[in-house]
Amino acid sequence: MIVSHAKRFIFVHSPKCAGTSAQVMLRQYHDDQELFLNARYSVHFGREVNYQHMRSWELEALFPRIVSAMGDYETLALVRNPYDRFVSALAQFERTLDVTTASERSLLGHVERLIDRELRREAVIGNPRFIHFSLQSWYSMLGDRRLVKHVCPIPADDYGWAAVFAKLGVASFPVRRLNVRGPVLAHLLGDRGIIDWIEEFYRSDFEWLRGEAALGDLTARPVRFYGRDGLTVRI
Repeated sequence: MIVSHAKRFIFVHSPKCAGTSAQVMLRQYHDDQELFLNARYSVHFGREVNYQHMRSWELEALFPRIVSAMGDYETLALVRNPYDRFVSALAQFERTLDVTTASERSLLGHVERLIDRELRREAVIGNPRFIHFSLQSWYSMLGDRRLVKHVCPIPADDYGWAAVFAKLGVASFPVRRLNVRGPVLAHLLGDRGIIDWIEEFYRSDFEWLRGEAALGDLTARPVRFYGRDGLTVRI
C-alpha cells in the first residue's frame, strides 16, 4: 500500500495485480509513518497480518485513520482476470516446486490436492501463507461499501499506466513488470475441474467484476492458452 498525504492518494495493493510494479514507481510519494511492509503479529486478530496486502477489514481494524482518509483522497486498485490471477498466485505459492521438469499430469495432481486439502476460505483469510489467493474484492470493498474509487484493469502499455497515474494526480513513468509469474502453469487452465474450482471459490469476485461496466470483460473464460509444448489448446 502506498499512502501519500501530500499528494492525497492511496494505492491499494491487491496481490498478483501488478502491484509490485506500481509500488516501485509510487514509493517516492509514500509519506505515512507506517510503511505497510511484511507480515507481523496482530493482537487484535490473534494472528499474523500481511501489511503489504492488507484486506479492507484488517485495514479498518488496525488503521481506521487510513480508511477515513480514503473518503477524501483519490484511491486506486488494480484488478485482473480471476483465471489468470489464480495461476499467477499458484506460481507465487509454489516457488519451491520445480515446475520446469515436473510432468503436466503430476503438476495437475499436485494442484488438485492443494485446492482439495488446503485452499479453504478460512485458510486464505487466516494464514499469510495463502495471502496471494485472496479475493480481489477484499481490497476494494468493505462489505457492501466501496472503499476504492478507481478500480482499473492492469494497464497493457505505457499509455495505460499514464492513465492510471493521472487518476492519482502524479506524473507518468515507464513501468517494468516485476514479479511476473504464472505462464509456465497456464496449461492448468485446460482442466475443467480447475476452471470449476476457480469459478466457485472466486464467485463473489466474478459477480463484483461483472457488476462494473468497465471490468466485466475481465471475467471471460480462457478459450485458448499455450501449453508447455507450445501448442495452442482450446477449452
